[in-house]
Amino acid sequence: MCCLPSGPNRQRWAQGLLAAACFASTVLNCSAGQDHSAAAERPAPAAPAPRTSCAALLGDVDPAGPALTADKIRRRRALLVGISEYEKLGSRNSMWKSLRTGCDVELMRRVLLGRFGFLDRDIRALTEGQATKKEVDKAFREHLIEGASAGDVVVFYFSGHGQLVPDAEAFGGLRGSLVTANYTDGTGPKGYCDNLRSDEVRELLRELKKKMVGRDGKVVQRFAPPVKPDAPQVVEAIEAALAK
Repeated sequence: MCCLPSGPNRQRWAQGLLAAACFASTVLNCSAGQDHSAAAERPAPAAPAPRTSCAALLGDVDPAGPALTADKIRRRRALLVGISEYEKLGSRNSMWKSLRTGCDVELMRRVLLGRFGFLDRDIRALTEGQATKKEVDKAFREHLIEGASAGDVVVFYFSGHGQLVPDAEAFGGLRGSLVTANYTDGTGPKGYCDNLRSDEVRELLRELKKKMVGRDGKVVQRFAPPVKPDAPQVVEAIEAALAK
C-alpha cells in the first residue's frame, strides 16, 4: 500500500512520480505536456566499424634485447589458450556470453616471438573448440612439462571467462577456475568439474619445479619435471643428504 501526501504536496509528488516514470522507461508514452518530437527524429545509430585485423591492433614489436637472448636460458616454451565464441561452444545455452578477445592469442604469440625471443615451434595454441579442459591439461603436460629442464622458461596464457566454483577445501568455500570450451550449464557445481580449477593449475605448475628439500628446509637439489621419484639421480641425492 502507498500512502499519498495530501494538499499542495500531493500535486508536486504526483508530478515528480510522472517525471521519474518518463525518465526510467523508454517505452512509456509520457504525453503530459512534454514534446518528444526531437526523440522521434533522432537518427539511427551508425553501423559498426569494420573489425580491425589482429596485426593492426599490435603494431610493431620491439626486438628482444641481449638479456632476453642470453645463453643461460636453454629453451622457451609457451602454451596459449584463448576462447571468445563461448555461445557457440559447450552446451550453447548462452550462460557464458561470447567475448571480443579473438585476437588475444595471436597478439601474445607475436609479442613472445618478436620481443622475448621465443621460436614459433615452441609456441602451442589452443583456441575456441580446441580449448577443452582435457586438451589444455594434455597440452600443458606434453608441451610444457615433458622435456623441460633447469633454466627453461615456460609461459601459460589463458584468455577467456573465469568463474568462482564451490569448494569446501578452498578459502571462503570458493575456488577460482578457468571456463573451458566444454562447459555444460555454467553453474558453480557443474563448473567445479567442467572448468580448469586453480588447484589443478597449481598441481601442473608444481610438476614444472621438482626439488628436494633437506632437514633444514633448504633446497638440496632440483630435478627436471620428467624425473621420477625413484630415478637413480634422486635416490643418489637422498642418500648423499642423509649421509651428512
